[in-house]
Amino acid sequence: MRRDVMSYAPVFVEPGAFGELVVVDEVPAQLSQLALARAAGSEPAPDAVEALLDGCDPAHFGAWVLYPWRRTVVHVLPKPLHRELRLDRNRYAITEDEQERLGRLTIAVAGLSVGRAVVTTLAHEGIGGELRLADFDVLDLSNLNRVSGGLADVGISKVVLAAREVAELDPYIRVVAFGFGLKFAGKSLNGTTVSPCASAGSVNSGRLAIDRPMPARPSVFRMSRRDCAGAIVPSPPEKVWRGF
Repeated sequence: MRRDVMSYAPVFVEPGAFGELVVVDEVPAQLSQLALARAAGSEPAPDAVEALLDGCDPAHFGAWVLYPWRRTVVHVLPKPLHRELRLDRNRYAITEDEQERLGRLTIAVAGLSVGRAVVTTLAHEGIGGELRLADFDVLDLSNLNRVSGGLADVGISKVVLAAREVAELDPYIRVVAFGFGLKFAGKSLNGTTVSPCASAGSVNSGRLAIDRPMPARPSVFRMSRRDCAGAIVPSPPEKVWRGF
């Protein structure tokens, strides 16, 4: 069996018989946890979980999400409840309004070596409703001193790996993937204008290193023509679900 090196997008599917796929359903426990969190230190009402279900069949509550690269289907709470419970402990750091505003942001990260840690933090903290990820490179063994991943991930696109991590944390976050890096001519990425020769790369490649979220205000990253060898045309990796 060949490994899946291409797919990165979660697939929302209907509940039913999932054959040989691994099925994960922790929604009943998560509903109890949510009821407890809403009780804020008090005992939840006996019918708190039923109130959350609001008459819905538990099997049809929320969404079923297929992760093709894991051959796994996960039952997920509806988007508002998923975010409420997953980000519950952020309430001690920021206000509910701040969390909501941060969750609506569109954020671009170009360069997913050091930038991978940025993407991980954004996703964990619920910052960004849309993440735009760009890198032309694949994960190498020598990257594993600073990039999340394991030996089974070596040779897979850094964009694919980062997008998978986001999807597994929150399938409701939209990810726009630029699997061949960046070469923008008069275009913008999240309001940030990039010069025609800008490419997502590493410091030792001699190219521009922009392993950070693009600033919100319009900026231009400039490079000389001699630095443009191998500049990458933006294109998302082909979304392939090869079935089972």
